[in-house]
Amino acid sequence: MDEDDIKDVLRRALPDELPPGELDRARLLRDGHRLRRRRRVLGLGGTGAAAVAAVAVAVGVAAMQAGPDTHRSVPAGPRASARATPSHPLPSPSRTRPETDQQRMVRLTGAVKNALGHLVPEASYSVGNYPPPTDEYPPLQLIQRQHRWYEGKALLTTAAGTGSIDIGIMPADGTDAAQVAGCGTPDNPPRYQKGTFACTTRYYNGLAVSVRTERNPNGARIVHVAARLDAATVVSVEVSNIDPNDASAQRLAPAPNPRAAKPVVSDDQAVALATDPSLSLG
Repeated sequence: MDEDDIKDVLRRALPDELPPGELDRARLLRDGHRLRRRRRVLGLGGTGAAAVAAVAVAVGVAAMQAGPDTHRSVPAGPRASARATPSHPLPSPSRTRPETDQQRMVRLTGAVKNALGHLVPEASYSVGNYPPPTDEYPPLQLIQRQHRWYEGKALLTTAAGTGSIDIGIMPADGTDAAQVAGCGTPDNPPRYQKGTFACTTRYYNGLAVSVRTERNPNGARIVHVAARLDAATVVSVEVSNIDPNDASAQRLAPAPNPRAAKPVVSDDQAVALATDPSLSLG
Protein backbone atom coordinates (compact mmCIF):
# COMPACT_ATOMS: atom_id res chain seq x y z
CA MET A 1 0.00 0.00 0.00
CA ASP A 2 1.57 3.24 -1.10
CA GLU A 3 1.30 6.75 0.31
CA ASP A 4 -1.34 7.87 -2.21
CA ASP A 5 -3.68 5.06 -1.14
CA ILE A 6 -3.29 5.99 2.53
CA LYS A 7 -4.02 9.63 1.76
CA ASP A 8 -7.09 8.57 -0.24
CA VAL A 9 -8.54 6.63 2.70
CA LEU A 10 -7.90 9.44 5.15
CA ARG A 11 -9.26 12.05 2.76
CA ARG A 12 -12.50 10.10 2.44
CA ALA A 13 -12.86 9.22 6.12
CA LEU A 14 -11.50 12.38 7.75
CA PRO A 15 -12.53 15.60 6.02
CA ASP A 16 -11.67 18.96 7.61
CA GLU A 17 -15.09 19.24 9.27
CA LEU A 18 -17.53 16.55 10.42
CA PRO A 19 -21.00 18.10 10.42
CA PRO A 20 -23.49 15.78 12.17
CA GLY A 21 -25.03 13.21 9.82
CA GLU A 22 -22.57 13.57 6.91
CA LEU A 23 -20.37 10.66 8.01
CA ASP A 24 -21.49 7.44 9.60
CA ARG A 25 -20.02 4.03 10.34
CA ALA A 26 -21.74 2.37 7.33
CA ARG A 27 -20.25 4.84 4.88
CA LEU A 28 -16.75 4.42 6.30
CA LEU A 29 -17.01 0.60 6.16
CA ARG A 30 -18.38 0.75 2.63
CA ASP A 31 -15.48 2.92 1.46
CA GLY A 32 -13.04 0.55 3.12
CA HIS A 33 -14.55 -2.55 1.41
CA ARG A 34 -14.54 -0.78 -1.95
CA LEU A 35 -10.85 0.05 -1.63
CA ARG A 36 -9.99 -3.53 -0.61
CA ARG A 37 -11.79 -4.92 -3.67
CA ARG A 38 -9.84 -2.54 -5.89
CA ARG A 39 -6.60 -3.65 -4.27
CA ARG A 40 -7.40 -7.34 -4.90
CA VAL A 41 -8.12 -6.62 -8.58
CA LEU A 42 -4.69 -5.01 -8.82
CA GLY A 43 -3.15 -8.04 -7.16
CA LEU A 44 -2.14 -6.28 -3.95
CA GLY A 45 -2.80 -7.40 -0.42
CA GLY A 46 -5.53 -5.67 1.48
CA THR A 47 -4.14 -5.90 4.96
CA GLY A 48 -2.60 -2.42 4.94
CA ALA A 49 -5.70 -0.76 3.51
CA ALA A 50 -7.96 -2.53 5.98
CA ALA A 51 -5.78 -1.37 8.86
CA VAL A 52 -5.94 2.20 7.64
CA ALA A 53 -9.70 1.96 7.11
CA ALA A 54 -10.15 0.56 10.62
CA VAL A 55 -8.22 3.45 12.10
CA ALA A 56 -10.23 5.92 10.04
CA VAL A 57 -13.50 4.32 11.23
CA ALA A 58 -12.44 4.50 14.87
CA VAL A 59 -11.38 8.12 14.64
CA GLY A 60 -14.38 9.20 12.59
CA VAL A 61 -16.95 7.54 14.85
CA ALA A 62 -15.26 8.91 17.98
CA ALA A 63 -15.33 12.39 16.50
CA MET A 64 -19.08 12.07 15.88
CA GLN A 65 -19.91 11.05 19.45
CA ALA A 66 -20.87 14.52 20.58
CA GLY A 67 -22.91 15.30 23.67
CA PRO A 68 -26.43 16.72 23.61
CA ASP A 69 -25.14 20.28 24.17
CA THR A 70 -22.79 20.24 21.20
CA HIS A 71 -23.59 22.98 18.66
CA ARG A 72 -20.49 22.83 16.47
CA SER A 73 -18.81 19.99 14.67
CA VAL A 74 -15.45 18.78 15.99
CA PRO A 75 -12.53 19.16 13.57
CA ALA A 76 -11.03 15.81 12.65
CA GLY A 77 -7.36 15.03 13.01
CA PRO A 78 -4.97 15.32 15.94
CA ARG A 79 -6.30 17.32 18.84
CA ALA A 80 -4.31 19.88 20.75
CA SER A 81 -3.19 18.88 24.18
CA ALA A 82 -5.21 20.44 26.97
CA ARG A 83 -1.97 21.69 28.49
CA ALA A 84 0.67 23.06 26.16
CA THR A 85 4.27 22.43 27.04
CA PRO A 86 6.38 25.59 26.62
CA SER A 87 9.46 25.28 24.46
CA HIS A 88 11.47 27.16 27.08
CA PRO A 89 11.16 27.05 30.86
CA LEU A 90 8.87 29.76 32.18
CA PRO A 91 10.64 32.39 34.29
CA SER A 92 10.07 32.08 37.99
CA PRO A 93 7.99 34.84 39.60
CA SER A 94 10.13 37.87 40.34
CA ARG A 95 10.95 38.45 43.94
CA THR A 96 10.58 41.96 45.24
CA ARG A 97 13.85 42.96 46.81
CA PRO A 98 14.15 45.98 49.11
CA GLU A 99 15.80 48.97 47.46
CA THR A 100 19.35 49.47 48.67
CA ASP A 101 20.67 52.88 49.74
CA GLN A 102 22.81 53.06 46.61
CA GLN A 103 19.90 52.16 44.32
CA ARG A 104 17.70 54.73 46.03
CA MET A 105 20.37 57.41 45.69
CA VAL A 106 20.74 56.70 41.95
CA ARG A 107 16.97 56.68 41.44
CA LEU A 108 16.39 59.94 43.32
CA THR A 109 19.30 61.70 41.58
CA GLY A 110 17.78 60.80 38.22
CA ALA A 111 14.35 61.96 39.39
CA VAL A 112 15.72 65.34 40.53
CA LYS A 113 17.55 65.94 37.24
CA ASN A 114 14.52 64.91 35.22
CA ALA A 115 12.16 67.17 37.19
CA LEU A 116 14.48 70.18 36.96
CA GLY A 117 15.02 69.51 33.27
CA HIS A 118 11.30 70.05 32.75
CA LEU A 119 10.94 72.97 35.17
CA VAL A 120 14.08 74.93 34.16
CA PRO A 121 15.05 73.50 30.76
CA GLU A 122 17.49 76.29 29.86
CA ALA A 123 19.67 76.02 33.01
CA SER A 124 23.25 74.78 33.19
CA TYR A 125 24.77 73.41 36.40
CA SER A 126 28.13 73.31 38.18
CA VAL A 127 29.46 72.69 41.68
CA GLY A 128 31.44 75.93 41.84
CA ASN A 129 33.29 76.37 45.12
CA TYR A 130 31.22 73.99 47.18
CA PRO A 131 33.27 72.39 49.95
CA PRO A 132 34.03 68.65 50.07
CA PRO A 133 32.43 66.26 49.54
CA THR A 134 29.91 68.14 47.40
CA ASP A 135 32.54 69.44 44.99
CA GLU A 136 33.71 65.89 44.29
CA TYR A 137 30.41 64.89 42.71
CA PRO A 138 28.59 66.00 39.56
CA PRO A 139 26.03 68.80 39.98
CA LEU A 140 22.78 67.69 41.60
CA GLN A 141 24.29 64.34 42.59
CA LEU A 142 22.56 63.32 45.81
CA ILE A 143 24.80 62.40 48.72
CA GLN A 144 23.62 60.29 51.62
CA ARG A 145 24.06 62.40 54.73
CA GLN A 146 22.35 60.03 57.14
CA HIS A 147 20.31 56.85 56.82
CA ARG A 148 17.76 57.58 54.08
CA TRP A 149 18.61 61.29 54.22
CA TYR A 150 19.86 62.62 50.89
CA GLU A 151 21.07 66.03 49.77
CA GLY A 152 22.20 67.47 46.46
CA LYS A 153 23.51 70.93 45.56
CA ALA A 154 24.49 72.88 42.49
CA LEU A 155 25.04 76.32 41.06
CA LEU A 156 22.76 76.93 38.13
CA THR A 157 22.97 79.57 35.45
CA THR A 158 20.22 80.88 33.20
CA ALA A 159 19.83 83.98 31.06
CA ALA A 160 18.79 85.81 34.25
CA GLY A 161 22.10 85.11 36.00
CA THR A 162 23.60 82.61 38.42
CA GLY A 163 22.08 81.20 41.56
CA SER A 164 22.06 78.10 43.69
CA ILE A 165 19.81 75.18 44.50
CA ASP A 166 19.91 72.82 47.47
CA ILE A 167 17.63 69.78 47.54
CA GLY A 168 17.03 67.57 50.56
CA ILE A 169 15.00 64.36 50.69
CA MET A 170 14.47 62.96 54.17
CA PRO A 171 12.25 60.57 56.17
CA ALA A 172 8.93 62.07 57.24
CA ASP A 173 8.97 60.32 60.61
CA GLY A 174 9.75 62.96 63.21
CA THR A 175 10.30 65.69 60.59
CA ASP A 176 8.29 68.92 60.59
CA ALA A 177 8.21 70.35 57.08
CA ALA A 178 7.53 73.88 58.38
CA GLN A 179 10.63 73.74 60.55
CA VAL A 180 12.68 72.36 57.67
CA ALA A 181 11.64 75.37 55.59
CA GLY A 182 12.76 77.67 58.41
CA CYS A 183 9.28 78.73 59.41
CA GLY A 184 8.44 79.01 63.08
CA THR A 185 5.38 77.85 64.97
CA PRO A 186 4.13 79.12 68.35
CA ASP A 187 6.07 76.33 70.04
CA ASN A 188 9.11 76.35 67.78
CA PRO A 189 10.70 79.62 66.63
CA PRO A 190 12.44 79.77 63.23
CA ARG A 191 15.65 77.76 62.98
CA TYR A 192 17.63 80.64 61.56
CA GLN A 193 17.25 84.20 60.42
CA LYS A 194 19.83 86.31 58.57
CA GLY A 195 17.52 89.06 57.32
CA THR A 196 13.86 89.81 56.92
CA PHE A 197 11.67 86.88 56.02
CA ALA A 198 8.07 85.84 55.61
CA CYS A 199 6.43 82.43 55.70
CA THR A 200 3.32 81.31 53.89
CA THR A 201 1.57 78.03 53.22
CA ARG A 202 0.68 77.10 49.66
CA TYR A 203 -1.27 74.15 48.37
CA TYR A 204 -0.05 72.31 45.31
CA ASN A 205 -1.06 68.89 44.02
CA GLY A 206 -3.20 68.53 47.14
CA LEU A 207 -0.20 69.05 49.45
CA ALA A 208 0.51 71.80 51.98
CA VAL A 209 3.85 73.46 51.23
CA SER A 210 5.69 75.74 53.65
CA VAL A 211 7.32 78.62 51.76
CA ARG A 212 9.85 80.95 53.36
CA THR A 213 11.16 83.98 51.46
CA GLU A 214 14.16 85.84 52.84
CA ARG A 215 16.00 88.98 51.81
CA ASN A 216 19.47 89.60 53.23
CA PRO A 217 21.39 92.89 53.54
CA ASN A 218 23.96 91.73 50.97
CA GLY A 219 21.27 91.47 48.30
CA ALA A 220 20.73 87.74 48.60
CA ARG A 221 17.21 86.53 48.07
CA ILE A 222 16.49 83.03 49.29
CA VAL A 223 13.37 80.91 48.89
CA HIS A 224 13.12 77.77 50.98
CA VAL A 225 10.16 75.43 50.56
CA ALA A 226 9.39 72.11 52.21
CA ALA A 227 6.51 69.67 51.91
CA ARG A 228 5.46 66.35 53.34
CA LEU A 229 5.35 64.50 50.04
CA ASP A 230 3.83 61.31 51.43
CA ALA A 231 3.78 59.24 54.60
CA ALA A 232 7.47 58.41 54.18
CA THR A 233 9.02 61.54 52.69
CA VAL A 234 9.68 65.23 53.31
CA VAL A 235 11.27 67.18 50.45
CA SER A 236 13.12 70.46 50.92
CA VAL A 237 14.15 72.84 48.12
CA GLU A 238 16.17 76.00 48.76
CA VAL A 239 17.00 78.36 45.90
CA SER A 240 18.92 81.62 45.91
CA ASN A 241 20.21 84.29 43.54
CA ILE A 242 23.78 83.80 44.87
CA ASP A 243 26.05 81.02 46.01
CA PRO A 244 25.21 80.68 49.72
CA ASN A 245 28.72 79.38 50.45
CA ASP A 246 30.03 82.89 49.76
CA ALA A 247 28.30 84.11 52.92
CA SER A 248 29.37 82.84 56.32
CA ALA A 249 27.12 82.89 59.35
CA GLN A 250 29.19 85.70 60.91
CA ARG A 251 29.80 87.94 57.91
CA LEU A 252 27.64 88.42 54.85
CA ALA A 253 29.91 88.69 51.84
CA PRO A 254 28.93 90.90 48.89
CA ALA A 255 26.86 89.10 46.32
CA PRO A 256 28.90 88.15 43.22
CA ASN A 257 28.24 89.46 39.75
CA PRO A 258 26.47 88.79 37.55
CA ARG A 259 23.77 88.45 40.13
CA ALA A 260 20.20 87.58 39.29
CA ALA A 261 17.64 90.00 40.64
CA LYS A 262 15.84 87.04 42.16
CA PRO A 263 16.39 83.29 42.46
CA VAL A 264 16.73 81.81 38.99
CA VAL A 265 14.37 79.06 40.13
CA SER A 266 11.06 80.75 40.97
CA ASP A 267 8.89 80.13 44.01
CA ASP A 268 6.40 78.23 41.87
CA GLN A 269 9.11 76.05 40.33
CA ALA A 270 10.55 75.25 43.76
CA VAL A 271 7.09 74.29 45.03
CA ALA A 272 6.50 72.09 41.98
CA LEU A 273 9.84 70.35 42.55
CA ALA A 274 9.18 69.76 46.26
CA THR A 275 5.85 68.09 45.45
CA ASP A 276 7.06 65.93 42.57
CA PRO A 277 5.92 62.35 43.40
CA SER A 278 9.03 60.83 41.81
CA LEU A 279 11.10 62.13 44.76
CA SER A 280 9.45 59.76 47.23
CA LEU A 281 11.67 57.60 49.40
CA GLY A 282 9.16 54.83 48.74
